[in-house]
Amino acid sequence: MKKNLVYPIMGLSLAIFAIFTALNYAALPPDMPMQIGLTGNVNWTLPKPLAIGAMAILLLAVSVQFIVHFRQQDNAGLKESLVVILLPLVLTGFVWFATTLN
Repeated sequence: MKKNLVYPIMGLSLAIFAIFTALNYAALPPDMPMQIGLTGNVNWTLPKPLAIGAMAILLLAVSVQFIVHFRQQDNAGLKESLVVILLPLVLTGFVWFATTLN
């Protein structure tokens, strides 16, 4: 994909994650589920600040790695482009799911 197309979409998906998380932070449970088994039971949790911080660090690391890896090229790989676009949206869905647990 063209980088001039990927960067704005990546920024938009990161902004969606940040805004949604900020608006729903109070509604999140104090211990956020990190793994849910096939039966629907929560296997382990993290405290809310640590869980949100880990998600933010993951998104930052993936985004920076993408930018650094493709800085000399006009086009970026399709799989890598989809990861940096969809990962924030998947984590937004995860945060939304966590708000329904309260």
